[in-house]
Amino acid sequence: KASSLNTLIQLVKGKMGATLVPEMALKELVGNKKDLSISHLDEPGPHREIALITRPNYAGMENVKMLVDFFGNSLKELDKN
Repeated sequence: KASSLNTLIQLVKGKMGATLVPEMALKELVGNKKDLSISHLDEPGPHREIALITRPNYAGMENVKMLVDFFGNSLKELDKN
């Protein structure tokens, strides 16, 4: 089990398997390394679930709800494309 994306890339380079990497990290992690190949996954594919964590009785809960609604609406728009 490895938690660092750099560690995962090194394991792949060492011919110890394959890994999933977030699209936004590809350029930084892989760059022009000729010994690695990238395969993009088509939908439906792995997705990331996110969570907002707050303290009980957090005074800014209305702001958190607005943020959750914003993300929900934005993701629905992306899903249409």
